[in-house]
Amino acid sequence: MKFATKFLILLLLFSGAFAQHTLKVEKVITLTTPQQGFFFYPKLTPDGQKVLFTGPRFKGLYLLDLSNRQITDLNNEDGAGYEYQIGPEGKYVYYRTSTFKHYKKYYSLKRQSLTDRTVQVLEHQVRNLQPPEIRQGVLIYLKEARPVQKALMPVLKKSPAVQARAVFVGDKNMIVAENGSEKILAPLGEGRYIWPRLSPDGTKLVFTLAGDATYVCDLDGNILSKIGYANAPTWSPDGQWIAYMVDHDNGDYFTDSEIFISGADGKKKIQVTDTPDIIEMYPDWGASLDRLVFASNRGQIFMATLKSE
Repeated sequence: MKFATKFLILLLLFSGAFAQHTLKVEKVITLTTPQQGFFFYPKLTPDGQKVLFTGPRFKGLYLLDLSNRQITDLNNEDGAGYEYQIGPEGKYVYYRTSTFKHYKKYYSLKRQSLTDRTVQVLEHQVRNLQPPEIRQGVLIYLKEARPVQKALMPVLKKSPAVQARAVFVGDKNMIVAENGSEKILAPLGEGRYIWPRLSPDGTKLVFTLAGDATYVCDLDGNILSKIGYANAPTWSPDGQWIAYMVDHDNGDYFTDSEIFISGADGKKKIQVTDTPDIIEMYPDWGASLDRLVFASNRGQIFMATLKSE
């Protein structure tokens, strides 16, 4: 009886938090061509005027200006495109690079200006360094398995809207870091947890359990909804929706993939792309609900324009 009551309360709270409008896909446009290069894992800057992306095998970072479609090479560093983060002011990109020294792999954490391309090293050659997260103007990362926080914009720390916490992949679990401490989460027991993402308000978490499905849970590990087969999930800026890819492979390479959007409660589903000849993957929302970017496996960048109704 206690469990049923608790579940009902969670369900009611969750339903209230995700009282949804509807979304309509207006158009999908191609942002880059094969002649310009092969690019992957795009992200919009906070003002929605530029798109960052990386090259094959996460090598280097590039910046596309949407006003003139000009591409600027930011750097050519190994690993720079893996889980990079754009600062909340839109002036810097934060990324991790890798190098080998005496047959061992070391990571460095760097900050690069999007205007003059100058680079600052924040952490130098660390053996165990997770890619960073940025939450409420705070840079958070795991260094030698311990959480580190660095304020990027102190004025944002006064806002109570989002707690300075971040989530990382752990060993058969997930790690929620907050205020220098960490909390282990394994909502479905030990397993391979991938693509964990905190909701914009920092109170919920979307994750994929490999071999099972994608779920939404609270920070106590209570499952709130099941999205289903939904890879590389990412939150909308208002926390109402989750974009993802539905991909398939034959064991050697991807055979198809389309971009979808689901209500965070797992109910309403919207298909963004329907192109059998293009394999679209890894969507990412910007700071505005009306733009969603993603790439194809052939290295082209796309942007979907969405309308809220």
